[in-house]
Amino acid sequence: MAAIEKNPEVNVQEFLSKLNPPKKSYKEQLMTKMHYEVLWGTICFIGGIITISVMITLSILQVFIEKFFPIVSIFGIVPLAVGCGLLAAYNSAKKTLNNLKDND
Repeated sequence: MAAIEKNPEVNVQEFLSKLNPPKKSYKEQLMTKMHYEVLWGTICFIGGIITISVMITLSILQVFIEKFFPIVSIFGIVPLAVGCGLLAAYNSAKKTLNNLKDND
């Protein structure tokens, strides 16, 4: 406000629009969330699959120490579950976006 008082030639509407940028529409917010869900869902899913595969391979080769099995299995199952959840959320958001397009 001090800038407006010092310089009366400042366009007030332009100043306020820069101060409060317009919010994204619901569709744009949904698209942004969908991109993050598919990105992190895929990363977690692949990370979980790789961890479980390495654990199974090491146990077949009998290099794996048995007492670490529960700990390492958590590092494979948790990312796998998170990845599945994010990909399911992406699928749900995709259906919601299709319904929004049909209504417009």
